[in-house]
Amino acid sequence: MNFVRIGPHDGKLFDSLMKKDNYSFVKFYSPTCFHCNEMAPQWDALQHVKKPGMKKNFNIIDVHVGAIPNIKSECSKNIVSVPTIMEVKPGGIPGRQYNGPRTLPGFLKFINHTLSQRKKKTRRVKPMRTKKTRRVKPMRTKKSRRANN
Repeated sequence: MNFVRIGPHDGKLFDSLMKKDNYSFVKFYSPTCFHCNEMAPQWDALQHVKKPGMKKNFNIIDVHVGAIPNIKSECSKNIVSVPTIMEVKPGGIPGRQYNGPRTLPGFLKFINHTLSQRKKKTRRVKPMRTKKTRRVKPMRTKKSRRANN
């Protein structure tokens, strides 16, 4: 688990992180926002969490609102308010938005259920169901009757 802070002039750093194959848990914030400042200690506590069984190949990213215009990744295009917290898939594709409690246990629950469970999903293909057809007996002709008798 990598904890990264993106400052107001570090939009290119964010885009370079999105080019890797790691999922990310991202918070877009403003230092003047009351709600952002209120949850900052809970968010910062994520960098010190070492839980057994938690995947290590994902990022926790803090993005200053000033960096959003410089970010080319798709996930930053629809940020309308702060704080916005979301899962970001590899390539900068937006994933699930976090709407839970702004507490450390809430963040960890989201990470465990969303980011830590990410695997290459293989869909199990069910065989096609076919209609049962009645077996048709071959027609007996006069020649086949004579041969059997």
